[in-house]
Formats: sequence, C-alpha cells, structure tokens
Amino acid sequence: MEFRAMLQKYENAKQQGSLLYLDSDDFVDLAEYYMEDGQLIRMLEVAEDGLSMHPDDEYLISLKVNALISLHKFDMAEKLLDTLDPEKEHDVYYFRAQLACAVYGDDKKATELFRQWIEKEYKDCRTMKNKDEALSRCKDAVFHIIVSFSDLSINLDVQSSIDYWTKEYVRMFSPLRGDDTDLEVAKVCHDSELFDREIEVYSQCLESNPYMRQGWTYLASLQHMYGFTEDSLNSAENAIAVDPNDINACLVLAHANYDLHNYEAARKYFIRYIEETHDESFLMILGKSCMFLGKKEEGYEYLKSARRYCTKHYTDKEDLANNRAFISDAFYVGGYLKDAHTMIKLALRYFPTDPQFNQQEGKILLAMDNISSAWNSYQRAVDYAKKAKTEVVPLMMSAGCQLLDKGYLRAAEVIFENALKEIDEPEHRYGHVYLAYIYFAKRKTELFVENLRQACRYTPKMVNALWKDSLIGVAEENYYEYMLKLYKKVCKNDDN
Repeated sequence: MEFRAMLQKYENAKQQGSLLYLDSDDFVDLAEYYMEDGQLIRMLEVAEDGLSMHPDDEYLISLKVNALISLHKFDMAEKLLDTLDPEKEHDVYYFRAQLACAVYGDDKKATELFRQWIEKEYKDCRTMKNKDEALSRCKDAVFHIIVSFSDLSINLDVQSSIDYWTKEYVRMFSPLRGDDTDLEVAKVCHDSELFDREIEVYSQCLESNPYMRQGWTYLASLQHMYGFTEDSLNSAENAIAVDPNDINACLVLAHANYDLHNYEAARKYFIRYIEETHDESFLMILGKSCMFLGKKEEGYEYLKSARRYCTKHYTDKEDLANNRAFISDAFYVGGYLKDAHTMIKLALRYFPTDPQFNQQEGKILLAMDNISSAWNSYQRAVDYAKKAKTEVVPLMMSAGCQLLDKGYLRAAEVIFENALKEIDEPEHRYGHVYLAYIYFAKRKTELFVENLRQACRYTPKMVNALWKDSLIGVAEENYYEYMLKLYKKVCKNDDN
C-alpha cells in the first residue's frame, strides 16, 4: 500500500474509533512519520496501536520509548526499557543515556552509554558494503547524540556535553564534506553559541565543496560577526569568485574593509551594495568612509542623506540616538565640527545621561577649542558612568589622551591621576605612561621617574608606542635606564 494512502486509511479509522490492521513495518513507518513531523502524541499512539497487534516487536517498543522520553514520561520509558535486550536492540543504550542525563543529571554516565551505543552502531556500519551509506549512518548516530543534548538544553545545563560531542563529530569525520548532517551540526553549534566550532564546520565543508550555495557568504558573515575580520574578507572574496553577483558577499566585503581601514575598498563596495539594493541604511558608514579618505564633499552629501533617512525610517529612540551619534562622529572625522556638535546634541536629547554621548560631545568641544565646556562634558561622562556602574576608566583614558593631543597638559594630568585611582590591576594601569610623558614635558623629575618605572614594569609596549622614535633598537628590559639617560640629557640641554 502506498504510504499516503495508508496514512489516510489509518487516520480515517482512528476518527471512526476503529483500528486498522497493518504489518509491524507499516506501523513503524507511520510512527517515524509522526516523529519527523513533531507529532509526538500521535507517534506514541501509533506505537501503542502497533504493539496491540505485534506485542513482541522490539523496534515498535523502541519507538514507544522514544516517544515517552520526548514527552518527558521518564518513569514509563524506564520500565519499558527493562523489557528490551540491549544486545538485540542497540537503541537501549541510547535511551538509557538520555534518561541518565534527563532524570539523574549524570552527564558522565550518559556519555559512557552513548559511547556504547556508538560502538554498536559502528560495528553494524562496518558490515555494510556501501561505504557512503555506512559513513552517513555513522554521522547520523553522532548527530543524534548531539540533538539529544540540544533538546535537553532547554531545561538542563548540558552545554559542556554539546561542546564535547560537536567537537567529537568534527574530529571523527574530518574533512567534512558539506552534507545535510554537517550543516545540521553547524546549526546546533550556532544555537548553542559555539561559534568557533560553527566556523570550523563551515570552513571544512567549503574546503571539500567550495561551490556550496551561499556557503562562503554565510561563513564570511559569521567570521565578521565574531571578530575574524581578515578571514571574513578572504571568505567574502571567495564568495564573489564563485558568484560575482552575490550582493550579500559584497556587503561583508564593505564592512570587513572598513574595519581593516581599507576605506577606498569599503567605499566601492558600499556604493555598489546601496545602488543594487536601494538600502540607504548604509549611507552613514559610506559617508564616514569618504571622510576618512578626505573625500569630504562627497562624504558630507552622503551624511546629509543618511540624516534624512534616519529621521524618516527610525522611530525607536535608542536607534535614533545611536545613528545620530555615528553621523556626528563621521562629521567630526571630516572636520565639520558644528554639524558634529548638532548631531551629538540630538543624541543627547534622547539620552542626556549616556556616558559615551557626553564623552563624544567633550571630544567635539575640545576640537572647537572650548576647553571649559569640553571639561564639563568629560566630567559628566565619568559621573554618569559611575552612577550606571559601567566601565569608567576607558572613558577617562580617552578623555586624557584627547586633552594631551591638544596640549592641555594640566587637564590631562588630572584625568590620568584620577583614572589610576580606579584601577586595581597593575598591568591595566596605562595612565602611568601618559603621566610620565607629561612629567617629562614639565621636567618634574621625581614624578617622571616614578611613573616611568611603573610604566616600564607593567606596560612596556605603551612606553614603546609613546617614545618609539627614541627607543629604536633598544631592548624592552633597557627602556627604563635608557629613558632616564635621555631625560637627564634633555634637562642638561635646557640648562645650557
């Protein structure tokens, strides 16, 4: 009997309160159909109907156990498992592993039982003549274990087990070929926030199958999202090589080049993406790319259009404020300080106590040589950050560096000194190197020596960054002595 016709007959009989006689294999087909369709109660009913006619069919018993576990009827499942011989029905190990985890919270026991089940499955696979089918069955077996833990993760902390078995899957079946099971494992990795593993799975799949549809683009998006910017650039270039019309890969190329400060390439890809999709939400970053390139008039026009777009399309206050702050910074990069100030004030209108927005206003006001107002903005940023219990030191360090760049040594000195009071870990005390720089300039010998000593001890790379021209060829362990000699030499020249 054709399956669809059999399914219809079975369901009609159930509606009429009668039971259709079928072979055990037919009941198995029906139960598996309902299982794949997610109809677990129906699956259980079919298994029970089948067992009413074929009470000794171990596979039907196994399907009933599966349904009971999925429906969290663990006691009934455990009793039914006791009627099965694990040597004849290998799935007993699989179900007992599920119960060990779900009922008793014993991940170690579950892993041991899953391993026993895998060994039985592998033994069967080795007898199969078709090697591709054998490999597929083995992969499915490990994937079922991964899915078991993934399903349990809704109510239990089984993250370490998902991590372990996805890692085992990659180890056992490398190089992955990009088949459906591989991609399903990648999906579980994504849902379980195992993003490095997901990237590894996709990378292997694409090595084996470089023409996998949308594969390179998805991998590039993943890599970019999780900070592997250069890798994402390479993957997006591969995507374009496979399909020159892949506009989503074009967008990844635009973002990756922007992050890597390749602003000309970023500009090119953003323009192409906007022209082909008419998505003007990227006008902001296109405008900022132009500003970095010195294409100020072009960038200014894009930013004006971006401002109109945001006003028209964004209604959420947070989105509006963040976009206006971004446009403000783009104007700042291009030197359009009045426009920058106007935009950051619009952001502050929505969130006047936002530390970052106040910090940004301080930076703009400082560039406009309004030191007193800039100082007030910096102070508000620090105060609001402390009240919100957010990171305050990065704000202070940034403000201090901005003041130092503009030559306001005393103001920078105060901020760096205050920043150091907020830091407990010596290796994070970056303020010492800037204070050493200030005290070098002011010829305050004792304060210079003390801050230099701390900077050379805890942040020598920052010392090199600040005095790199003077420290060419000097070994890191000699920075302190060398800078002391340099300081004494400069002081001596001052006296002369």
